[in-house]
Amino acid sequence: MKTFYTLLLVAFIGVQDGQAQSVQYRTMPRQELENLELKTVKDFENAQDKAKRAESRMKDAKKSYDDFKKQYRQFKKEAAEQKKALKKVREALKLRDKLKKLSD
Repeated sequence: MKTFYTLLLVAFIGVQDGQAQSVQYRTMPRQELENLELKTVKDFENAQDKAKRAESRMKDAKKSYDDFKKQYRQFKKEAAEQKKALKKVREALKLRDKLKKLSD
């Protein structure tokens, strides 16, 4: 029984090694494989460059977002201050109207 499992294990490992090397690439001439490698390297480098550009744009967009968020907070703070000032002015107008009514 041990022998059977050993043979099964060896066969399984052999199948994995056989599948690891694609038949398509094993049958290609060396020059063609080298050309394919160069093309693949070029495609890989292009993909990396695109990823770096996208990351750069993403960082720029985040910086812009953060700047706008700071401006938004500042504007909201200014609006809150103006609202308080408006409330005080309206209150003063009401008091003035009450004083006018009392004096008449």
